[in-house]
Amino acid sequence: MIESISYGGRLGNRILQVINAGLLARELNLYLKHEEINLGNPEWGIDMDDFKNTFELNSDLFLGRQLEGPEIRLGGNISNIDLSTFQEGRYVNVDICNSIDPSLQGDFFAKYFNMMKTILLFKEKPIYNEGVFVHCRIEDISPPRTATYEYFDYCLSKINKPGVISKATPGHSIVKDISKKYDLEIICKPPSETIRIACGYDNVVLDCGTFSFMIGVLGDAKTKYMYWPPPQHVWTGNYPLKIK
Repeated sequence: MIESISYGGRLGNRILQVINAGLLARELNLYLKHEEINLGNPEWGIDMDDFKNTFELNSDLFLGRQLEGPEIRLGGNISNIDLSTFQEGRYVNVDICNSIDPSLQGDFFAKYFNMMKTILLFKEKPIYNEGVFVHCRIEDISPPRTATYEYFDYCLSKINKPGVISKATPGHSIVKDISKKYDLEIICKPPSETIRIACGYDNVVLDCGTFSFMIGVLGDAKTKYMYWPPPQHVWTGNYPLKIK
């Protein structure tokens, strides 16, 4: 069974952490505790009401085996990315993100990309929209760790459809300039609701980081762009993760 998960960071990181633990549970047919929907009960910066109103854990995960025995804790720099070959037993403080060798994390996410969307489910199906959804995160980290004006401009020129741009601080110059040039509506919604809205769009232009990555994972957009910062600022390995 997956007895506990090691959580840290903000919403995007915590969603990724529970999804990764769910992947391990699914690959080994292990029980994942219902309580993990609480994401470790964060005390700051995360709207848990919004999250739990938007998402639920796949109930199939509650049917896995509840194995007893010694605690299993994953160490760092694991070079094996095939979770189905991991030891069966009682896992404690699961932290797939920091256990897989950084040079292999891109391969890990590519391997499990399609399965990732089967762990955490939307309570209400996203509404389909053939336009474009743009996520911009400049308010919390500045370039080069976030996307640039040139990146958004390039992607939107290729898509050439109306849509929306989501930003926590809508007054930023890049947001205003891009929204004006491409006639995008600026929206500021609660984080989990933002993910659900974004996942209904046929085209998405994503920033760097786990929050944007979750939109790429959970949505079914036909066209997906994701910004990749310089090597010293990437969050998984030293090369781009290609969203299929």
